Amino acid sequence: MNENNTPLGPSMPPEPPLPPEPSLPPEPPMPQYSQQYQQFYYPPPPVPVYLHDQRETSRAYNLVGGALLAVEIIKFSLLMSISGLIGLFIAFEVFDESIATNTYLNLGLTFLLIYLIYFPLIWIMIKRLPSVPPDRKKMSVGVMFLFFLMTQPLMYAGALIGGCFSLVFRQSSNIEGLLDGSGVWLAFVFILILAPIFEEVIFRKLLIDKLRRFGRWPAIIVSSVAFGLFHGNLQQLFFATFVGVLLGIVYEKYGKLRHVIFLHFLVNLFGSVPAFIIMRFVPESYRATANMIHLLGIVATLCLFGLILLIYYIVDKRFVLPEPVALSEDGQIIAKCKPAWGTVLSTPALIIYGLVTMAIMGGMTILSMLG
Repeated sequence: MNENNTPLGPSMPPEPPLPPEPSLPPEPPMPQYSQQYQQFYYPPPPVPVYLHDQRETSRAYNLVGGALLAVEIIKFSLLMSISGLIGLFIAFEVFDESIATNTYLNLGLTFLLIYLIYFPLIWIMIKRLPSVPPDRKKMSVGVMFLFFLMTQPLMYAGALIGGCFSLVFRQSSNIEGLLDGSGVWLAFVFILILAPIFEEVIFRKLLIDKLRRFGRWPAIIVSSVAFGLFHGNLQQLFFATFVGVLLGIVYEKYGKLRHVIFLHFLVNLFGSVPAFIIMRFVPESYRATANMIHLLGIVATLCLFGLILLIYYIVDKRFVLPEPVALSEDGQIIAKCKPAWGTVLSTPALIIYGLVTMAIMGGMTILSMLG
């Protein structure tokens, strides 16, 4: 170096700059969440379908079947005991034979056996099962009227089947006997007020609330068959079961007891009052004509419109009842329920209840034929 601090000789060239590191391409933006993208780009995993716990389902239906069986045996035993006691009094001429057909006595026995023994015992026996009532929804008057129309073809189709059995076995329904007696106005209190309230509380509210968590349709079918068997005669068995299915659907869809009570009231009203009016107030010479007008005019019209509505509701899948699902913490469906029909239909207590009740009904039919 010289005195000016400059380097001697040629200077070194500067080092070239390092090339820039290659940058990664930017990530594409994620698509917005929508049903279309979810289905096309990100299909959700299949939702598993599970059956209810078979042991718990069987235990619940066995408890219900056992309760129904027990109260049916108790009711039949008390009825036979009281009937035997009345027959003994008649044999010893303590009472006249007309007491056997006395409307007040029959209604008194009905009130004792059904409303003070049968219904309370069922409630006591199955009350420990948890209740899961359906969601409550509003029903307009127009929809109520449509459901009433749909009850008519079910009612008269069941009555036609039951009527065929009645002709074969010469059996009449309890309603006919009550309307033919002297205490007909008291009978209407039972038919139009007590029966709709108490029967809907037991067979719709109690049974369906206790069983619907194991499947909506099994609960409706079992409660409807029990409702039909409860009536105790072949003439009412079928139409009560058919109408009970529709009432169960209404209760499941709308969740309000007053809807099915009012529909039950309308069914009993139109099923009993016209026959009573014709029998009591139409001269005997005109009764055949009045019955023809009633059946071919009013009843046929209601049944026709009701049948059209039934077919429309079935085709339009308006009777489809959603089964319960399992949800995650964020509300997503993680599993769907499938009714355990095999477990329900193979429940021993329900099978025994059906067989015993039908045997009792058959025995009562044979006794009425012999009498």
